[in-house]
Amino acid sequence: MNIEQMNTIVETIVNECESIISETENITEVVDLESFAEELLEIRTTAEELQTLILNIEESEYISNNMLDSLDNKSIQLYQEIKYSFDNIETPPYDVLSENESSTNPEVIDSFVCMRDSINAIRDAVYELVTSMKVCVYFETDQISQVLKECLTNLPIVIYSIHRLRKQEMKFKCKTCNKKFFSNVVFEQHSCVKAYEQMTLEQLLQEYNNAKNSAKSA
Repeated sequence: MNIEQMNTIVETIVNECESIISETENITEVVDLESFAEELLEIRTTAEELQTLILNIEESEYISNNMLDSLDNKSIQLYQEIKYSFDNIETPPYDVLSENESSTNPEVIDSFVCMRDSINAIRDAVYELVTSMKVCVYFETDQISQVLKECLTNLPIVIYSIHRLRKQEMKFKCKTCNKKFFSNVVFEQHSCVKAYEQMTLEQLLQEYNNAKNSAKSA
């Protein structure tokens, strides 16, 4: 996820939360019912907490799985609070909200429809953020520390094993410079071997005679 996508998600969540808060205020102005006012206050408080969570994520240098889970759970909580209130506005005791006794106040209905649309947009944005970020966040900080500790503990053993393996596999040796090699392919590319292969018949004969004379004098 790039910065532009992240900014769009943050802006969506913050603005939709602000819209929900505004609608609770609108309903409060229309409705004068203590029990219903408590539900509206819960919705407002949850929306404010959700705003705080997404802003903390935006400002954080490291986004953990716990932060993403908290954001997801808070958005679910807000969704449930709005849905519960919306489903019950036409049942007792909320039917007293009606301007007449046969229908619910249309302003209240409109405000709840707006809140429902806002929470749906929030849930979509949270889902996109969580699924994208959790692909990148594999380890928590303590898990990373544990992995690094185990790597450092086993590093000397790994280095020794590699060194031992290298010594065992050096089967090819250059008689000219005494260097050892893992494979015949690498050995044949060695400068001494290349130089030997490029010698003419006269040079090879001279090399043979020099080696023979050196052996006699020794």
